[in-house]
Amino acid sequence: MVGILKKRMEDMERLREELYREMGRRVNKIASHLVHLVGSIIAATLIFNAGSLKCLANLPASTIQVLGAEDAFFWHLKTGARYPNTGQYSRWRRSAMHPES
Repeated sequence: MVGILKKRMEDMERLREELYREMGRRVNKIASHLVHLVGSIIAATLIFNAGSLKCLANLPASTIQVLGAEDAFFWHLKTGARYPNTGQYSRWRRSAMHPES
């Protein structure tokens, strides 16, 4: 039983890596400059959250900053809570400050 679960986990990990490579290849093909700036995973997530690359290009910077953190942003507006630090922009800033070796 443990062996079967271990094999499944390894298969899922391989599939995940394969999907990340394919996603990176595709997003690099359509938005290479964005990938160069923020990396393929965050670029794909930004495009997904915006709806399309064209929509992302037309968004103001203040909107891009909170993409992926809409709920936290509206909670901030409603209650006066701290400004959200959970959007894709924040993810990119954290990864830029601590790049992988």
